[in-house]
Amino acid sequence: MKTISVVGIGRLGLGFALLLENIGYDVVGVDVSEEYVKKINSKTLNTTEPGYTELLKNSKNFKATTSLEEGLNHSDLIFIIVQTPNSGGERFYDHSILSNLLINMNRLRPIGKDIIIGCTVMPKYIDDIAIHLISNCIDCHLSYNPEFVAQGEIIKGFKNPDIILVGTNNQLLVPKLKEVYSGMSVNQPKFCFMTPIEAEIVKISLNGFITTKISYANMISDLCDELNADKTVVLNAIGSDTRIGNKYFRPGYSFGGPCFPRDTKALKLLVSQNGIDDDLLSATTKYNEYHIEYQANQLLKEDQDIYKFENVCYKENSIIPIIEESAKLKIANKLVKRGKTVIISDVNDIINEVKKEYGNRFIYQIIEPPNVQTIQTTNNVVSNNPHVKINEVYNFWNERPCNIRHSNKEIGTKEYFEEVSKRKYIVEPHIIDFANFKQYDGKDVLEVGCGIGTAAQSFIENGANYTGIDLSDRSIEIAKQRLSIFNLNGTLFQANIEELNNIENKEFDLIYSFGVLHHTPNIDIAIRNIFKMLKVGGEFKLMLYAKNSLKNFEIQDGLDQYEAQNGVPIANVYTNDEIHSILKDFKNISIKQTHIFPYKIEEYKKYIYEKKDYFKHMPQDLFDCLEKNLGWHLCITCNK
Repeated sequence: MKTISVVGIGRLGLGFALLLENIGYDVVGVDVSEEYVKKINSKTLNTTEPGYTELLKNSKNFKATTSLEEGLNHSDLIFIIVQTPNSGGERFYDHSILSNLLINMNRLRPIGKDIIIGCTVMPKYIDDIAIHLISNCIDCHLSYNPEFVAQGEIIKGFKNPDIILVGTNNQLLVPKLKEVYSGMSVNQPKFCFMTPIEAEIVKISLNGFITTKISYANMISDLCDELNADKTVVLNAIGSDTRIGNKYFRPGYSFGGPCFPRDTKALKLLVSQNGIDDDLLSATTKYNEYHIEYQANQLLKEDQDIYKFENVCYKENSIIPIIEESAKLKIANKLVKRGKTVIISDVNDIINEVKKEYGNRFIYQIIEPPNVQTIQTTNNVVSNNPHVKINEVYNFWNERPCNIRHSNKEIGTKEYFEEVSKRKYIVEPHIIDFANFKQYDGKDVLEVGCGIGTAAQSFIENGANYTGIDLSDRSIEIAKQRLSIFNLNGTLFQANIEELNNIENKEFDLIYSFGVLHHTPNIDIAIRNIFKMLKVGGEFKLMLYAKNSLKNFEIQDGLDQYEAQNGVPIANVYTNDEIHSILKDFKNISIKQTHIFPYKIEEYKKYIYEKKDYFKHMPQDLFDCLEKNLGWHLCITCNK
């Protein structure tokens, strides 16, 4: 078994180490806190970072230690992921923790190690400083491999990187890192190998460009408000140009958090120190602050006495208690200074962070985070609960991808996939007519919620140019196996439709989503993003659960469960009027109610399709009538 050591297993380093173990490496993680190390080794560590608890619980070849020597002896591949906080001054980042660590490594005189720095540093740190701190390390190479992941989505970020950035002078490291990251990622990232100084520049320049793009978008957004134009329409059109792109280009708040503001300031300092005019970056930061003032003034025009802010982390819908440079809190603070009362409504951990910084300046309203276990033991369909976070939905479906139990054969085999497809279309025969796979030969099709690839296979085999997304990493992995086994060509990647509003600046003839969007926390946002990605005249097909259905009535009375989805954090149900409301931008809306599951559950679990007695003897025309009026599925077709 191949080995890797990770020095610095805080929130970021721990996720990296756990994912390395998960893909087959024997990993030792080094940290200075004995208590923290004990909690990791006993698997009792409490963390709010999605996916960590499950990875730690299932790990077999991961050990934490406080011994740097043990970490160095364990492997020739040493990753360093420690803090480099803001310090101001000539070098901007505080490299002291990192530098002291390198000095301690140097005292141990390791031989033949690849030492890979993964934390943000000021350009020239490796060539001018770090390399000289390990002068006693024999035949060791120092490289730079910074990560581009956000707290609250660390596992997702590591698994779905756009680029893998490596600055190294050791070409023998290249295949090793390709092996590591190809095994970890579920997409196909671009590998960028270069010198350390080049990689150091790329790291902070990339964030500097994103923040400049955000400030530009906010400026146009504010202009639209003044001219009474729809800022969403305007920015989406501008971002549809492939030279610009829609990522980080939409109406919103000023950028914040622990990375964007500081990296922009660090790049500005670097540019200025080297005799280059830094006005562009000065303007980025200046407008970022102006946008906060502008939004506060817009709210003051509403002339309310009380204002309420929710989800006040620097990043929307985050469950990680980080409020650093939160635009919402800055706006709230400005409103208070203007004599207004402001309520901050959030979960307890985040409220506590706000209190540390703002004291009693606001009125606080604590929201209890949803308890998945409680939802599992009730029989009420959760309807439109804005406080259920997308991370809980992700965790649920990642642990048990949809339809994964439709075969008891070995997952990933040809026999498994053939049985899954057969069983799917036996249980839900209406899908074949609804999807009408043959109709999309040569058409561009996007499936939102591809699961383990059942519909993907049908679309591709019938000639569609297929793209599929799913919130679940594991679903994507299994779906990719399916396409590979059947030698099918299609694009699959992990994504959250609530955040995704453009795929390679492409528009689709059909967007298809069967039984997925009723599990999203914010279906209005999802529908809006789908609308943007559809061609004019293009077709949108989706299935949602029916509120006026036999199934829902039985659930409400405690007589049934959410089919195989018992315990899912969100299972919204809809009336026809509610569907027309959320699809208000679409035309030609057609809704067909269908599907009453007729089989005995216990027999069905054994792959025996025996109908319940009252369905077994029911005439077919009566059963069809029952489905049409009280079916669980609303199959909806509409056009842009």
